[in-house]
Amino acid sequence: MKIRKRIVIFIFIVGLLLACSDLNSGPSGTTRAKVDRVEVVSSPGNPPRLSAVATGLLPDRCARLGRSSQRMVSTTIRVTLPLQPAERTCAQVGSVPFEETIRLRTDGLSAGSYSVEVNGVSASFFLNEDH
Repeated sequence: MKIRKRIVIFIFIVGLLLACSDLNSGPSGTTRAKVDRVEVVSSPGNPPRLSAVATGLLPDRCARLGRSSQRMVSTTIRVTLPLQPAERTCAQVGSVPFEETIRLRTDGLSAGSYSVEVNGVSASFFLNEDH
């Protein structure tokens, strides 16, 4: 009987923790920018420089984008684009469009198919040669 009670309490606590978590949070509880579209663009060079152009909406006119971070997971470059916390409550309501260009770290990648994901929105690209 005691084990059943402990299991019920454990499930209840886990449920509370999940209900209180912010699904739009990144590492260490930072809120991520809402990204609607990602496009991969190439700049001249040898090898060419690749960037992800992310577009989306900021929640209000006071919101600012934070510094992006990226990590490689298999053949996907995962980019986190956070929002900087507002210093005060924003009186200027209304979403504001943004466009952010993020230089992709492709050093050491072999020729082949890859994808980039910015806050859950993906785009594919192909490297013609090793980087």
